[in-house]
Amino acid sequence: MLLSIVHLMEQNKEMSVRHKKTQKHRNATLKANINSLTKLGYLKVNHENETEYLVSTISLIARFWISEATISFRQLSPEKQTNYYLSLVGKLLSTYAAIKGKKQIQLFLES
Repeated sequence: MLLSIVHLMEQNKEMSVRHKKTQKHRNATLKANINSLTKLGYLKVNHENETEYLVSTISLIARFWISEATISFRQLSPEKQTNYYLSLVGKLLSTYAAIKGKKQIQLFLES
């Protein structure tokens, strides 16, 4: 299903409407998580447009990493594919990380 999401959304309007609602909820959750990490001192996100950028980028990765991995990284094991995309998100967040956030991200990336 994830590999044919565009085709499915074009063919099934009911599914498309549900998908948009689900995506709106996911984005709201991502935004709340980013805001929480900022308030707890793990991230330094100074403007709403930076939060929106992070939400949009993480959402894009979350929605399409399987398709991209299938096309670009089929030679890698599923575990290595997953780790690659998790490291993308970790590196993205590290650009906004405060000192304590950088430490946690580095530990995650090294594991």
